[in-house]
Amino acid sequence: MDSTEKKVVAIGLISLLAVVGSIAGTILYQQMQEPEVQLENLWAAKDFTLRNYNNESISFSDYASKVRLVTFVYLKCPDGCSLISVKLAQTFSRYFELGKAEDIAILTIDFDYVHDTSNELKEFAETISKIEHKNQQFLYGSEEEIKQVALDWKFFFSPINSTTHLNELNPDHDGGSHSALWVHQFIVYLVDKHGQVQKLFTGLEWDNSELYRYIDYLIEQ
Repeated sequence: MDSTEKKVVAIGLISLLAVVGSIAGTILYQQMQEPEVQLENLWAAKDFTLRNYNNESISFSDYASKVRLVTFVYLKCPDGCSLISVKLAQTFSRYFELGKAEDIAILTIDFDYVHDTSNELKEFAETISKIEHKNQQFLYGSEEEIKQVALDWKFFFSPINSTTHLNELNPDHDGGSHSALWVHQFIVYLVDKHGQVQKLFTGLEWDNSELYRYIDYLIEQ
């Protein structure tokens, strides 16, 4: 091999190393920019059957093999229930527009079995979301049904008038208004296709982009 050939080989090797280094750097940069999805595998989600505002029976298991989100709200909530409902409506809208509405289901449970009616729930749903779809449901039930679902899903709620001292409220309660009818947690349960609760989005400060990242990941699994 003469000197010219050696130079050509050397230039080729340098170019190859540069390309490999560039690819490796890009991958490393992407890994640094994209936070890791950390699944928690918390517990097996329990099935339930409630009714939507059209009085149709809807079961959690109807949506097996989909990525499911479940939350609890009540309609006269003065603090965060509407905010959570809007965030979930935005979430469904995103996947609907991406053509992935069949990959997810969002079930919003109205736990106020005392005051709320199916007609009020219908008005609430139509205000929150302009998309009517079988995979986006707003549900209600009897006192017995709601209490059982809340117990199975580890969701805390209690009438305000049953609490003697505000400092004894469940520490996970995030609402600050004492004009509320109920004290309760703010939780969105993220459930994978196999029925495992993988993450809890608690409080009101979580960002939709983080939720989308987890949903995207679970859809691909």
